[in-house]
Amino acid sequence: MYRLSFLFVFILAEVLFAQNSSSIQINGGFISKRMSSLGLNSSVQYNHGISENFELYGYVGYAAWDYYEIAIQHELRFYKSVVEDDHNLYSAFGGARTYFGKTDWFTAFVEAEIGYLYLSYNNYKIFRGTLSSNQIAFYPDYGTKKYIKENLFGIGLGAGIIHPMSGGISLVFYYKLNTYINSKYNGLFSKRGTYSLFNVGFNYKI
Repeated sequence: MYRLSFLFVFILAEVLFAQNSSSIQINGGFISKRMSSLGLNSSVQYNHGISENFELYGYVGYAAWDYYEIAIQHELRFYKSVVEDDHNLYSAFGGARTYFGKTDWFTAFVEAEIGYLYLSYNNYKIFRGTLSSNQIAFYPDYGTKKYIKENLFGIGLGAGIIHPMSGGISLVFYYKLNTYINSKYNGLFSKRGTYSLFNVGFNYKI
């Protein structure tokens, strides 16, 4: 058993530390969630080549957006009100990326990932009010503010292209669809627990 374990560790080390290219990737762009304001995100990523067309990667990231609103039905009409604001999302993910469809201008890739997220935001109850025109409206009750912190796990799928430049630098464009897998968010890719990333990055070979 000891010899088998040693052999497994040796083979794993040979794969991970083989003389394949590695790179550092700096990313930035937009985060989008349904019923929420558009936000910004950034990340620092390490890519380790396993073969010519396959990489393992890991990254840490930060994203921020302002409000989340809900739809309220009242007397056969629908109204909207903000119920959360000041969202901050910290993430640490690991994944795998495979390249295909290489051309003179770019190489396409797809990737899958899993990781941990820490989310914080303010939560409010709502109240019904009346506008000066006697129309009904719903508003957040800022006197009921609660500071919420959540530890989450997520999975994601992504696709993009990488364009080689000079000096070992490449330009990366990609899209990711990520979702929380915690049960309170009503399952995979639910409206409440899913977000999209639209990013541009610089990839530097090391």
